[in-house]
Amino acid sequence: MTRKEGILIASRTLAVFLAVSALLSALVLPVEIINSIRSGFPRMPGNGYFIVMSQMTMALSVLRILLQAVIARVLWTCNPWVERILGGSCENEEGDASSE
Repeated sequence: MTRKEGILIASRTLAVFLAVSALLSALVLPVEIINSIRSGFPRMPGNGYFIVMSQMTMALSVLRILLQAVIARVLWTCNPWVERILGGSCENEEGDASSE
């Protein structure tokens, strides 16, 4: 297995992990929406704090799902800059190989 193939496998493994994590978070999102709606009824004094907290939790969950999906897509394509991040610079390895 070459270095590039190893980086591709690692990148795709991370992409699958993030995609599954985003999918599981998306499955929990309807529960958070229902809880957000239910926390607003009945209107009681002092209930505003819990409404705001449930809406913030829901918004952050959506943001996390979108971010995980974008990162998974970037890792799946495995661009050259992703290879540099995951594999480090290979200048030292090439220099060592040429000196032997």
